[in-house]
Amino acid sequence: MRRQKAVSGWVIYKPQVSGPGPGAVAVCEQEEWDAMELAEPGRHALLHSGIASEALAEAMARELQGSGTAKAGASKAGASKAGAAKPGGVLKTGALKAR
Repeated sequence: MRRQKAVSGWVIYKPQVSGPGPGAVAVCEQEEWDAMELAEPGRHALLHSGIASEALAEAMARELQGSGTAKAGASKAGASKAGAAKPGGVLKTGALKAR
């Protein structure tokens, strides 16, 4: 049986990107956010933290997207799982790999 790790919470953030176009917000675990902030302080903008579940974080992120809160483009910088988001979509970052 696969062992599940305990997650302390989820965050929603706006990734920093360059170039024009509609943006996305991203969802990740609190530990991933902490690692990204440690690696590159201030690069991304934290929108919400302390969210109890992944499903709730994703729903909140979609609502933020619909309200036009995030205006930047989409990026998954620092995430181990590659893949582009649809314009205006919600990104879900994967576990960070040590480099």
